Amino acid sequence: MIIILLICTIVCSIFSSSTSELSLKRLRLKNGSVLISSSFDDSKNLNMIGLFFKHGSTLKFNKKTGFSALAQEVLSSRLKKLAKDIGFRYRAYLDWDYLYYTLYLPSDVSASDLFRIWSALYGDTTISDMDFAAYKGELGSLIKYEFDRKAINSSMIGFLSHHKSIYSIGKYGSVEDVNSIQKDEFNSFLRCYANPNNSIIVLSSKNYESIFKNSIASFKPCFMDERFSNESMVNFIVPGRSVAYLKSSKKNFTIRLGFPSVSCSRKESLVYDLISQLLIEDEVISSLSGQVYIENNCYLDKGVLEIVLANVKKDPDEIVTKLIQRLSFLSSSLDQSELINAKNDLNKMYSSILNDKESFISLIGKSYVYFGAYSDFINYKKRLDVLGPTEVRDALKTLNYENMFNLYLKQE
Repeated sequence: MIIILLICTIVCSIFSSSTSELSLKRLRLKNGSVLISSSFDDSKNLNMIGLFFKHGSTLKFNKKTGFSALAQEVLSSRLKKLAKDIGFRYRAYLDWDYLYYTLYLPSDVSASDLFRIWSALYGDTTISDMDFAAYKGELGSLIKYEFDRKAINSSMIGFLSHHKSIYSIGKYGSVEDVNSIQKDEFNSFLRCYANPNNSIIVLSSKNYESIFKNSIASFKPCFMDERFSNESMVNFIVPGRSVAYLKSSKKNFTIRLGFPSVSCSRKESLVYDLISQLLIEDEVISSLSGQVYIENNCYLDKGVLEIVLANVKKDPDEIVTKLIQRLSFLSSSLDQSELINAKNDLNKMYSSILNDKESFISLIGKSYVYFGAYSDFINYKKRLDVLGPTEVRDALKTLNYENMFNLYLKQE
């Protein structure tokens, strides 16, 4: 099974099947907010929108981590207070490159209700000392839970392998940084972070375009200054090994392997997507453990191809050796038929994912976060189809011991 929701190239498949049937429109308002609407859903009821704040866990303020995660705590609390009154639900997700909210709205949502939602998100709402301490406490508990060794189950191997990296700290920042954040300091951050000038709003229908435009227009822009900085992934994906132990009644291993790939914006990212699918379908790799998960994660300036082997009952070094040998074999013997099968399966998977409105909204927004546009990916299917064995073999050759970083999670 592969989950590639974070891979921007999924967005391309939206356009590959029927670009003539799907119409997208982008508006940039005077306050900097980007409003994207589409013809995906022509119903009269607006029941779902996607809201992206650019920059996520990689964003630092005054050289400290944790601000974006704290923003999620504060904004979610504000939305929670409104949700029952207006009658909507929401879901929040913090990633390395963005903070994303899905809002599930009632069919009769009014312009005044929308304005109240934007006021909660964009408004300069005062935070009491007691509430601010509570937000920091909740975030601190979340950080500690994430790094309880029993809870490590999905972090990118590259981020855990390099202990000097912000990524090894985790998506929520360090406890020390979060504890040191002052309320006035956070307010200065939030004023420009949760701001129209830093947001992308995606609608599945064009019917409510004017209502959204009018409800947001009155909020003023704020521009990030030198206090804001993004930690680059490029300097931190470094080969190495880390070993952790989980206490359990079972005696087996979960092996996490990572290989550097490329950023979402580079055309080679499609090659690593294709490799992921090829490896998933490879019977030799599937036989190495009870469960195999393979995923190419691409981000703004780098990427990682992850291979996770779960329920490994043999010596992990032996299993890794067999895996590397198989990758080396594929780099010299891959044939056209295997490539065609993988391409077909990718296209089928993309088509099924994009029948879902929520996935559509999410992927359009992510595309704009990564590229500032989506037009370059209209021809995704054509770009995928022209990839040949030579390009894939060359990329497979980089999946070797020299470029590998890994984490063994031993259960005993």
